[in-house]
Amino acid sequence: MKHYSLIPIIGHGSTDLIDLPLLTPFIHFSTFLLFNKFNIFNSFQKKSILTIFSIFHFSHDIPNKFYNINIINYKHIIMSFFHILMIKKPIFAKVYLNIIHTPLHYFRTLKINNFNKNYKLRNLLKINVVLITTLFSIFILQNKDNKYLKIFENKYNDLWWISPIIGHIILNEIINISNKIKLIKCNNYKNYINVPIVIANNYKNYLYFLM
Repeated sequence: MKHYSLIPIIGHGSTDLIDLPLLTPFIHFSTFLLFNKFNIFNSFQKKSILTIFSIFHFSHDIPNKFYNINIINYKHIIMSFFHILMIKKPIFAKVYLNIIHTPLHYFRTLKINNFNKNYKLRNLLKINVVLITTLFSIFILQNKDNKYLKIFENKYNDLWWISPIIGHIILNEIINISNKIKLIKCNNYKNYINVPIVIANNYKNYLYFLM
């Protein structure tokens, strides 16, 4: 947690606060209690939970099709092997998070949201909260003695940072499920609107046939 290569990554999870303003503090507080305050998991268990959650989280970055080949059922397997590589060579994790995962997250969260009329305001708020979080992380990491990081490490051990990552993954899954439900409702509504149009067109064709 002391590498400047993490600075572009740290802020991306803060967009959850705009999407789920009430649930975000609750989820992060809950994961903080479980992983840090009560410390009910040992180091191996924490790393194992992080790995499992990350496999599911990163699998969203893989497209369902690759060169017209359906790989939707193999995404978790692919990401499992990639996690082995990231564990053995952490540089791959930093590169992946910086050039693939984080940009994809911004692309998904800042795109035009047809489900919310205030998406422009929400996008502006997301950009601002990301900038604030990024500047704050620079302030924390630029300290030569790492005294701010040591406060957390001394109090909650050196794996304290797993807690906010797990919180972000849980929130992201909730957002994904919510968006899918909204998309289904939107498509069903469009189909519902199209039914009278189809009936009217058929009726016109029927009248034309009689004439």
